[in-house]
Amino acid sequence: ERTFSYEISVKNLKASSIELVIEDQIPVTTNGDIVITPINYSKADYDATSGKLTWVIDLKSKESARVTYSYMLKHPKDKNLPL
Repeated sequence: ERTFSYEISVKNLKASSIELVIEDQIPVTTNGDIVITPINYSKADYDATSGKLTWVIDLKSKESARVTYSYMLKHPKDKNLPL
């Protein structure tokens, strides 16, 4: 069992506000011996079929934002997964 956590930080360096779309993905598997469980995806829209995470953020000029996500991966000890 392993837990993976990620953080994405962004900053608007423009003189005006922007709408920013951030996309990432939690892994998916079709192997029944491997279980991937989302733990946190900080208000992202999450598509469980594809694992896709989407955040839409409005950033004012010079404003920063941070999104985080994490998941747990369980697999049999005899399976060697390339991570």
